[in-house]
Amino acid sequence: MYNIIEKIRKLKCFNDKSKCCFFYFLSKDLSAVVSSIFMMGICIGTHFLNKMFDEDISSSLSTACYFFLIIVCISLIVFIIGIYWNKHLILIRQIITCISTYLFFSLSCFICNFSSLLFSPIFYDDYNLVIIYADSYIEDNYNFDEEVDYDYIEIKKYIKRKLYIQSILHIICIALIIYYTSVVKAYFKEKELDILGEYECGVNLNSSVNSNNNSTNHINSSLINILRKGKGSNTNISTVGKSNLYRSNNNSNSNLNLNNSNLSINIIRSNIVIPFLIKETNAEKTNTVNILIRNPDLPEFLMVEDEIWQSFYESTINQYFEETEMKNPLLNDVEFSFSFLNYTPSDSNYTDQYWEHEMYIIDSIIAGDFDLLILDERILFSEISFMETFYLEYYVGREPSKKNLLNLSPYFDKKKTQLSFHDPKILKDGYIDDQLYALPYEMDFDLLYYRHKDDVSNDLVKKMESLTWNEFVSTIIDELNYPLEMAISYDDDLINFLIEYTSNTYNLTKTYDPDYFKVFYNETGKELLYSFRNIVEKYTHDSVEDSLYITLDDALIDFINGESTFFKGKASHHNLFNETSSISFTLPPRYISAKYNKYLVINKNSNINKDLLVDIALELTSENMQLYRAKNFGSIPTFDFSKINKNNLNNRNNNRNNKRDDDIINIYCEIEPDICTKILEMKPLYIKDIFKTKYAPAFFEIEYILPDFLRTYIAHDSEEERVTTIFKNIDHLILSDLGVFGVLSYIVASFFSIIFFIIMYLVYKYKEHPYLKVISPIFCNIIIFGCILDMTKILLDMPPYFPIKVHIAYLYDSISVNLIYLPMFMVTYRIYRIYQSKSFIMNSLNNKRLLMILGIIISVNLLYKISVLITSDFYYSTYNYISSSRFPMWLFTNYPVHDMIDKIFLYSVYIALLFMIITTERQAKSYGDISYTYIIFVINISEFIITSFSQKMSHEHYSFYFFLLVLYICVVTFVCIYILVGARVLLIILTISEFNPTNNSNYDLREFIPLKASRKRYFSLIMKLKDMATHTFTKYTTSRSNMSNNSSNMSSNVNINSTTSSTDAFINPKSNH
Repeated sequence: MYNIIEKIRKLKCFNDKSKCCFFYFLSKDLSAVVSSIFMMGICIGTHFLNKMFDEDISSSLSTACYFFLIIVCISLIVFIIGIYWNKHLILIRQIITCISTYLFFSLSCFICNFSSLLFSPIFYDDYNLVIIYADSYIEDNYNFDEEVDYDYIEIKKYIKRKLYIQSILHIICIALIIYYTSVVKAYFKEKELDILGEYECGVNLNSSVNSNNNSTNHINSSLINILRKGKGSNTNISTVGKSNLYRSNNNSNSNLNLNNSNLSINIIRSNIVIPFLIKETNAEKTNTVNILIRNPDLPEFLMVEDEIWQSFYESTINQYFEETEMKNPLLNDVEFSFSFLNYTPSDSNYTDQYWEHEMYIIDSIIAGDFDLLILDERILFSEISFMETFYLEYYVGREPSKKNLLNLSPYFDKKKTQLSFHDPKILKDGYIDDQLYALPYEMDFDLLYYRHKDDVSNDLVKKMESLTWNEFVSTIIDELNYPLEMAISYDDDLINFLIEYTSNTYNLTKTYDPDYFKVFYNETGKELLYSFRNIVEKYTHDSVEDSLYITLDDALIDFINGESTFFKGKASHHNLFNETSSISFTLPPRYISAKYNKYLVINKNSNINKDLLVDIALELTSENMQLYRAKNFGSIPTFDFSKINKNNLNNRNNNRNNKRDDDIINIYCEIEPDICTKILEMKPLYIKDIFKTKYAPAFFEIEYILPDFLRTYIAHDSEEERVTTIFKNIDHLILSDLGVFGVLSYIVASFFSIIFFIIMYLVYKYKEHPYLKVISPIFCNIIIFGCILDMTKILLDMPPYFPIKVHIAYLYDSISVNLIYLPMFMVTYRIYRIYQSKSFIMNSLNNKRLLMILGIIISVNLLYKISVLITSDFYYSTYNYISSSRFPMWLFTNYPVHDMIDKIFLYSVYIALLFMIITTERQAKSYGDISYTYIIFVINISEFIITSFSQKMSHEHYSFYFFLLVLYICVVTFVCIYILVGARVLLIILTISEFNPTNNSNYDLREFIPLKASRKRYFSLIMKLKDMATHTFTKYTTSRSNMSNNSSNMSSNVNINSTTSSTDAFINPKSNH
């Protein structure tokens, strides 16, 4: 192999290193021009390979690729111009920095791309590159409207082969860029000699006349060998998984079949239609208030599509404001225009109702389409949580409730008595961080309707408080052989049914069991889900899928037609049966019922005066208005029913309390005594509270994802493991259960940290040694400490999580980066100034001054970070969803802006560092064994791997993989520190048994800076160190034995300059040769 390489080197095309081998037959200038044009094409091709995975790797990768491509193309054009524009070496020199920067960037992209491709099998399918591009290939090449067959495995093999071929092409392009870089460097050196040859001769002639200048030039020419070449790159990681969340709605409404109806639906509907026809008004109003409210969940039965119910609702509310004398006379001139949001149930083809419902509401609020909104509690504040949902923020921004809803606390701080009639729990749920944003509008809860003339139903109802859902369904189906139908096509109804069923067996409260939520995913979780599926299967007689998508309208019709013994509806539906005495209602088994609450909120983006809107909101949610709606619509008011008891209901003729709150409640209970009784007997379930565990995601994510997987499991008896995983992910983050590997991660990180602190001690111990002095030991120790911080910051991702930890992590990350980059920049800048200056700069660049400058820069940066802490809202968000796993990450408001500032700062430091090293390295072929760019390059690539892999790895064996990542970053940091200073420390320890720092000035520090890439020079250095060790040890022992008698002789043998600092020796090394 060696002989082949030597033969290739001897070929004619490789004789001139300043020419590209492909164009060796051309002149140097023409060869440089043609090769640069050729390289421009290579860079363009590399650009597409750099971003071949685009946003699957990083959301900002494409932008960065275009930026670097434009820079390198401009640089190549300027280089071509500089070839024929003599005396302007800077036009030629700049290509070295630019092409090297593009090289490092491309190499970073290759490593990121290839590592992501190589380790894709351990990622979730959403991040497996082969699966992503195979699915995209199928979508682009197959028409799903027609029946087509394709081999998915073969397509994956084809995609995998294609991606690996692209990776090979990528590394070939990078190799060509490396070769071009070396050619350009050689060309520049020859061009520089041609242009500056006469000037250099003049300088040499003058410097031979003046001995002082000659000495300075000698030192400068020696110090030029300090620098060596290094490479690095900076990689930005910010991935956001994107998915297509919108699907088309192909629902078709079911038709009513009332042929066998035993009830007069016309009579029921007349309760609604007739009052609507009582009064019409054509009076013009000065203010029109637009209000959004959700349609009732019996749209067909209430003729919502014919707008009869909607018109009745709107006219009734307007009529109240016309006939009631208001405290604010402006309210009598207000006209309400209601818009009704249609929330369709799920079917087998359409499952995105909740998403589209939420998106429409948020978009409408932002656009200011509605002045007031009446929202279900499942929608209200659904984005608020300690662990926020990142992809929701991606689409609608962070906390749209806080940003777009009016904070009502300033208006009600002095009017709290006006809200005292509300149920305290319902009122409390209208607050965010002790600030009132929503007023209780009405409430609801689940009831079972039945024919009370049926003896079997009556017997069941009498035992309902002691029955469980299992016993209830088994009695109806198995023992009595009665039909039963329940509608769970709405997401809310499905979740309610599951929680009500679970609560029959388990107490789902924190006061009873802080870990209550584990019942859904521990050893009882699968049993619970299996039992829940069985009960659905039992009452549907194995027609599970049909039952899952039956609407509430259809279930009511089945009940009316006698096809179901019970109808599971809501308390507000009781108004539909007022005209018949044969229908009654009861609470669900064990009297456990899920509660629904509706709230009224004010849109901050409304153009109407906010004081007027507050008065309107207060009137719409007032106790009188709630009582009015209860009479007309059957809605349930949000009164504090705990102020009454059953005795009040049984003896309603007794004297009432003097409090007005009790008066209004008693008035309602006189109108609806049965509803009041059920409210007092009910054991309410607050669904959002049950899902609000310590690290739970936003309720939006739960309601959007969980029902779909539940239906799949119930319908097909599949995805059981997935459903239990979802429940676990709701309660836990993926880093919460690392087990023994979490402990091992801390042990390994601590072990390596101790090693690095020992290295810092050794660097400090031997800081006066010439072999260490030349690399500025104090700055090396600062860099090592920064590496330790950078290595251990992955441990901050592990639990526990609390608000102050986010601030700590932000400062920790900032300090670690600054302690790595800035000291490197300081040392490199000092060397750069030495070579660019015509005279020595001894005092301005010593260690003390550089440390002071470093401290000032870090302090300014720290003050900037503290200002961000003060002015920004820091919070936790999660990467991925509950359907896979959730990885915690910290963010803050205006993160993109501040992140861009940080990137510009770090990129500037890195590019400047790279420029200075390249500029000084060109003076000599020799290089040192400190490669700052290598260290930065490795650290940035490692940071990408750690961040990307930890977020995308599958939950299977995740704890083990995470431990490997911790081990990996520790080993990589060890290698970086070894490159930085470890090799020198090790060589000193191996070659010197005892070192006397007072004798180091006998040696020329220049002899310890450059190190030729040859074995002979390396062993020469070792012999020098050993010789120095022997010499130092002899001198040291002799001086100790004769110190009292022979101190003057010692001073003459050993020249010690006590006034020269270690850094001064580096800048201006003195020799007694």
